[in-house]
Amino acid sequence: IWVLAKKQRNLTLSLVESNNRAITFQISLGGFNWLCSTVYARPNLAASYKLWEYLMRFKASISIPWLMIGDFNEVAFILEIRGVYFNKQRAHTFFNFTQTCAIHDIEAEGNKYT
Repeated sequence: IWVLAKKQRNLTLSLVESNNRAITFQISLGGFNWLCSTVYARPNLAASYKLWEYLMRFKASISIPWLMIGDFNEVAFILEIRGVYFNKQRAHTFFNFTQTCAIHDIEAEGNKYT
């Protein structure tokens, strides 16, 4: 995972934490501060659980706004998939993780299935 930013006056990016599945940095702009985590989860349930546990612990330790962007390689609802087996228990577990971390999915534009 890479994080690139155009140099801009009053913009500061500071690395907070990183591991092999997420990079978290603080963004400061015009007196406003927030965190951004870029995430990539392997399509492997055991690895996903480790990532989710890490992110839940991180969420519990912060007090400023937090943006998460990336790919979790998971679905929470059957409407998010097409042509493959839907694992209801796995989706429920992912949904619970999103609720614990107060994640709000902002839908992307373009092709629904990639």
